[in-house]
Amino acid sequence: MVYHEELKWAHPDHHDEIMKSSNGGAEPIQVQSAIHTSRIEESRITSHYGTELVYVTFYTYEDRKLVRMVLDERYAFEELLQKANELLPLGRWRLFCGTDTHVSSEFKNSRQVWDAIKQTSYYGIRYLEVRLIKIGESARCDGCYREIFGSRYKCTECADFDLCGVCEMGPIHSFHKLIKI
Repeated sequence: MVYHEELKWAHPDHHDEIMKSSNGGAEPIQVQSAIHTSRIEESRITSHYGTELVYVTFYTYEDRKLVRMVLDERYAFEELLQKANELLPLGRWRLFCGTDTHVSSEFKNSRQVWDAIKQTSYYGIRYLEVRLIKIGESARCDGCYREIFGSRYKCTECADFDLCGVCEMGPIHSFHKLIKI
């Protein structure tokens, strides 16, 4: 296995730091500058209960942003929402577990966010993939081509496929799972 493949979850600026800290060094990673909240501006990250250094990838329909954050177990949902609004201030966002091509479930609280954090096996990089969907984003049904008002059904496999409630009850796109949003 090529361990360097795990580095894709971390920002390229931090690759050397990660590789040095994994060489048997007990020295914790030094978090530089204001990572993302005024509560945590500069701190040494060790195995303190309740906070983790996490590489978060935010996906939208058009873009992908990778950031390093210190997440607190109690406030992880709020911290992600704050960061999404800082990175993409032209809207308000709903947070989902997923990527640009796959969405599984909407984050509703910090416990769900915390449970979705994954860790690589060699370097121990903690990472999280978050799909952002703009609140009030207009959608058109891919079944009947009408604008969707109210709830819609989003495909968890396809990057941009939505159905209205009427089309969701039919056989259209029955080979993939749809989530109600």
